[in-house]
Amino acid sequence: GGMPAFVGRVSPMSATLSVFLTGLTTWALDVEEPAAFSTALLILVTDRAQPADYVGSVVLSSLLVAGVFVAWRERVYKRRAEYLYETARGDDHVLVPMRGEAKDAVATFGARLAAAHEAGKVVLLSVLESDDDRGAAAAAERLEAQADAVRTRVGVPCEVVVATGDPLGATFETARSANCDLVVTPYEEDRGLLSDYVRGVFGGPHDAVAVRTTPGTDRWKRILVPVARPGDSAHAMVDFAARLAGRGGSVSLCTCIDGESERRRAETTLANLAETCDARVETRVSRANLLDFLDANAAGYD
Repeated sequence: GGMPAFVGRVSPMSATLSVFLTGLTTWALDVEEPAAFSTALLILVTDRAQPADYVGSVVLSSLLVAGVFVAWRERVYKRRAEYLYETARGDDHVLVPMRGEAKDAVATFGARLAAAHEAGKVVLLSVLESDDDRGAAAAAERLEAQADAVRTRVGVPCEVVVATGDPLGATFETARSANCDLVVTPYEEDRGLLSDYVRGVFGGPHDAVAVRTTPGTDRWKRILVPVARPGDSAHAMVDFAARLAGRGGSVSLCTCIDGESERRRAETTLANLAETCDARVETRVSRANLLDFLDANAAGYD
């Protein structure tokens, strides 16, 4: 009778001591490694391997696996937006057609988007109806003054272009020749509808943003981003919002659903978007109609 001294070929005392020492080590190092316990027990059932050789092989193989994981996480996983979403590639050269009363604020808006990248720059464009040397000189002088203000306020390189002819054609030609990725235009309405110029910009070959803001505005720190579905447009919106918010701002990602059965999918979508955003982010899922949600919440944002 009585308990045998060995179970198979492993001493219960040795197994207990091995688990105890492993637990003590992981606790002292403040790491969670369940595999460490099974690895510690394996040495007790190896017949031929010397303990030193076994420990060395475990260390080397663990370092190899950990190295591959760290490299994958740093070079692939954390930069997955660059590979998965086309809109994360550029948008560091921004063209701003200087139109309307709030053009200075729109130029600042475009500059803050461009300033997120080291190679960012802003191009201010003024389009004249006729080829008048005196008018072109005066327009260039005004643009240079506005460019100086942008450089001082935002600290991003700023160029100026004065063109003549059709505004839309001049916009596309300037964007092409200046190698601009993004056109930031003032929001314009004509008889309650979006103006032909803004419609043309959105229909053009470049990414485009229409900005409706008040003259003199130079910061947008609290930003609300309504998202309908995942994709390039959603990631571009989140990226732009993060650039505008900067370190001291915040971004709220929201989406509206029709029923509770859609909530989990909506929360997952917003969480995936939030992971790619460097700013402070909150997510909101509402059962309200989108326009009602905006009416109720937009006043709290810039």
